[in-house]
Amino acid sequence: MMKLALFVLVTLLGAKSSAAEGSCACEAEEYGFTIDCEDKDPMLDALQYLQRRNCAADCSSKGCELNYLIVQSHHDYCPEEGIPEEIEDGFHDYDTSCTACDIQRDFIPGAPDCPAPSCSDNTGNEAYVNLVEGGCLQDCSSNFCRDNFFQLRSTHDLCDHDVLTRASEEGLHDLERPCADQLCNVGEGESNQLVCDPHAGHDHGEHGAFEWAGVFSLDDASHIWSMQKVGGDYADPTMRLVLFPTDEPTEETMESLEESAETLIEGDSCEIIEDGESMTPASGGSCFELHVGRGDDSTFTIRTRGISGVAAYAQHVPTEFERDQHYLKDSNGADIEPIAQEGGGGHGDHGDHGDHDDHDDHDDHDDHDVKELVASMDGRNGQAGVMFDVVAKKDIHIVGIGSIHTTSRGGVDVEVWTKKGTYDGFQRDADAWTLVASTSVPGKGRNKPTPLPHGIMDEIDLDQGETQAFYVTLLNTVMRYSNGDKDSQAVDVSNSDLEILEGVGKGYPFKSTYNARVFNGSILYEVR
Repeated sequence: MMKLALFVLVTLLGAKSSAAEGSCACEAEEYGFTIDCEDKDPMLDALQYLQRRNCAADCSSKGCELNYLIVQSHHDYCPEEGIPEEIEDGFHDYDTSCTACDIQRDFIPGAPDCPAPSCSDNTGNEAYVNLVEGGCLQDCSSNFCRDNFFQLRSTHDLCDHDVLTRASEEGLHDLERPCADQLCNVGEGESNQLVCDPHAGHDHGEHGAFEWAGVFSLDDASHIWSMQKVGGDYADPTMRLVLFPTDEPTEETMESLEESAETLIEGDSCEIIEDGESMTPASGGSCFELHVGRGDDSTFTIRTRGISGVAAYAQHVPTEFERDQHYLKDSNGADIEPIAQEGGGGHGDHGDHGDHDDHDDHDDHDDHDVKELVASMDGRNGQAGVMFDVVAKKDIHIVGIGSIHTTSRGGVDVEVWTKKGTYDGFQRDADAWTLVASTSVPGKGRNKPTPLPHGIMDEIDLDQGETQAFYVTLLNTVMRYSNGDKDSQAVDVSNSDLEILEGVGKGYPFKSTYNARVFNGSILYEVR
């Protein structure tokens, strides 16, 4: 009966993408399966599907994607006694061909925290060799066995599956029985990982613990990190910041340290740094929790004597806290720009961050019949993009997207996709959409509309009563939108000519979906 149910589910999911992203709880909710460590039949049936369809060679089909998610989410979350031996032995055949969702081993009350893994070297595999050569398969009660088992467990649970060799992966499962009393917890603490929570303060993308990462070359004994009020308020009164000194400040270094940064930023060892205080990053990385002061500007000194580069990971994009000063300067006040970054747009001149005429780019319209319907701008949430529907109440031309909302004050790359009819049911189906505009614009920052150039897309004719879907997206996670009312078809804003409906937030491109999100920006149109 379970095999039939899985086949029916695969058939129903024919429009979904082969790229799984986001938390396993949200993927389970979207795909319609349950993560239940007590029920082994769905795990075994899913593994048999993977084997029959040769998904190890090609995991791009919808059935392979679904059934791998069932196996992988249970394998990574359930305790050893809850995982059938067939799953332990067969799961790793699909590591390189299938895409995993995000989940960690279930929390064990009273157990210590696992050590931070080193995902960029051979530490995990060396720990496995130590365990075998140290006789831990026979007796795992020593501190030596405990420490190496914790390191192997941490690497397995927190790093990509290809970091460990096949022997180390399978050897971990052999060790779980003799080392059953050696227990530690990774990352998530007591949070409920089986509940999909897309309404958190930020819809984080691939790296949920931090919103932004950057790497810098340094040449000074101290540097200043600043946070400023923008529009009268700080974006957040606190922000966690992880710093890794490095002699190789490159994009590759930044990416290699991301897993370790996640562990540090989610841990309990972040040192609190008040406005005006100093911090010194340790050689293996340090987490600091910055607390702003009562004034309009807060500054924090980073002691960098002997440090030639640093990789930084922050809970917010630093430009969210920029009013008229760059967020990182040396002791002489010179701006220090990132060599590479993720999560923020490119960064340009900071000399004109004062007040702007938010609609300057709209002044040169030759056709004075163009109208603009402006949606919400509260920007309380964000990711890379947003999908939504527009419904015509009269015969109209859609001229373009007038503006968007982004936290960036640097350059941002914008794409506009569209399709006839609703977006609903096509959130991951890129083939159903047409790319009608692609442009780069300077972001105006939080709580200000960022105008898009006119004429970058052809007019779209809509008859009265017709629906047109739009997918407006940036290439990284600095788009802002609002939380909706859990009804993705509710009207957000309207006039006598058209309606803009609530939609969904999106990872780029056509990835994770966050329900009940509201486009922040405007639609340009003409009445026919």
